[in-house]
Amino acid sequence: MSDAPQSTVEVTLLGKRYTFRCSKKEASGVERAARYLDQALSGVREHSQTKDDGKVAIMTALNITHELQQQIEEKKKLEKEVAALTQRIENALSQSRSTNDDEHQQ
Repeated sequence: MSDAPQSTVEVTLLGKRYTFRCSKKEASGVERAARYLDQALSGVREHSQTKDDGKVAIMTALNITHELQQQIEEKKKLEKEVAALTQRIENALSQSRSTNDDEHQQ
């Protein structure tokens, strides 16, 4: 077991209270995640034909997983763009230094 200070977090999901133990530094993140999850669960429940909490949970998990995959793909795309821009900047700086060196040698 970890020596990190422990915290107990109580959250409400679909009107039911749950208690979780986590490290104190993770507590606010768990609470924030629970609020997001509760909103997502409530939205799926409101817009679906089923009131079965298990099915609502599965549909919500699929929706959140889809959102996560989209964010991962977007992050990869942005990382590639940043890498390309960094390379262009490095090339421009290298050319600028080379030009300055040539001018100082003459």
